[in-house]
Amino acid sequence: MSLLRWGILGPGRIAPRIVRAVTATPLGELLAVASRDADRAAAFAASHAIPRSFGSYEALLASPDVDVVYVSLPNHLHAEWAIRALEAGKHVLCEKPLALNVEQVDAIAAAAERAGRVAVEAFMYLHHPQILRAIELARDGALGRLELVNGTFSFFLTQPGDPRVDPTMGGGSLWDVGCYPVIRRAGQSWSTRDNPPPAARARRTDSTHWAGKWIHRPRCASPRSTRCGKSRCA
Repeated sequence: MSLLRWGILGPGRIAPRIVRAVTATPLGELLAVASRDADRAAAFAASHAIPRSFGSYEALLASPDVDVVYVSLPNHLHAEWAIRALEAGKHVLCEKPLALNVEQVDAIAAAAERAGRVAVEAFMYLHHPQILRAIELARDGALGRLELVNGTFSFFLTQPGDPRVDPTMGGGSLWDVGCYPVIRRAGQSWSTRDNPPPAARARRTDSTHWAGKWIHRPRCASPRSTRCGKSRCA
């Protein structure tokens, strides 16, 4: 199996985590980073032993040596640059939220289909063994019939001007931390088999189909019992 060669769009605060992840796997190679500020890109590359840096996002996307792009830009730029990366022939791992509305999600899915590439939201929570085990327990009836699921996730954010609280940049608590209990609730609706409780039945169309579009695969990899029922997943 050949190595996947990675590039990073935006050396922001979350980017070092993907550096650690890619450098820890034998299946990937971190090749490049891009910023609108060439000096910032060069500094990030030097501090993380990344061979190449670019002073524009377009330059990285034009590189034939990059197979996969990790988009770690502010939220309001995710959809635009995910689509542009797909159109450049790159696979995309986009930091959550993948997009800010359903129309943008649909546009990303369409771009991935056209390009024959994979676009995935970087939401590791969905793949964590602890969460998968919790869903398994709920699905197998170990907790009984679930009628209500409550979720809370919060922390103090004290930095003035942080993009995560700037609505013009797609900021807000729902996008940053509220998405965790929300998508967990959508996941619970997947785990109720053919007889979900009333709340899950009422929410199934909205939450399941919207969340289901966050990950595009050439073929659905979900177990048949958990698929959303859309023709592309059947």
